Amino acid sequence: MVNPNSGVDPLEQWLEHQLSSRLEADIEFPTNDLREAYIATIGHRKEQDVFRLLRRFLLPSGMLIADQFTLLSLVASRDSAPELFRAILNREQTRRLLIYTKDQSQPPPWEGITWVMDLLPHFPKEAIAALDAYILAHAQQLPDARYRGLLDAVIVI
Repeated sequence: MVNPNSGVDPLEQWLEHQLSSRLEADIEFPTNDLREAYIATIGHRKEQDVFRLLRRFLLPSGMLIADQFTLLSLVASRDSAPELFRAILNREQTRRLLIYTKDQSQPPPWEGITWVMDLLPHFPKEAIAALDAYILAHAQQLPDARYRGLLDAVIVI
């Protein structure tokens, strides 16, 4: 995706890919250097482009691949680790996952956080507070890239 030997600015090359691709897009900055370069130049970017990038980092409502591991953990721990089974079962996100697994006309297990975009640009502190709360509530269950992507969104905001 980003070729540092191409003579093109790696940040601009990565952004071009992010903002033009509908399929293969990162959900986080791929490196700390690209994140720092982006933040250093954010004041010169179009607001609509910043928002488009933020949408890549924010978690939409849906189901994650990691949910399959939650289901497997439930099955595996039911008899062998009843305390773990109860702990997993007592999570609100697990409850939504089980309902959605049985009936996909129900709301998906992950309630998205893309709505924080409606707070921007006028209420960035509130958007960050909402993201911080979302991250706190789901940090243990989020895949690493999704977790880092949400942290990147906070930095961008």
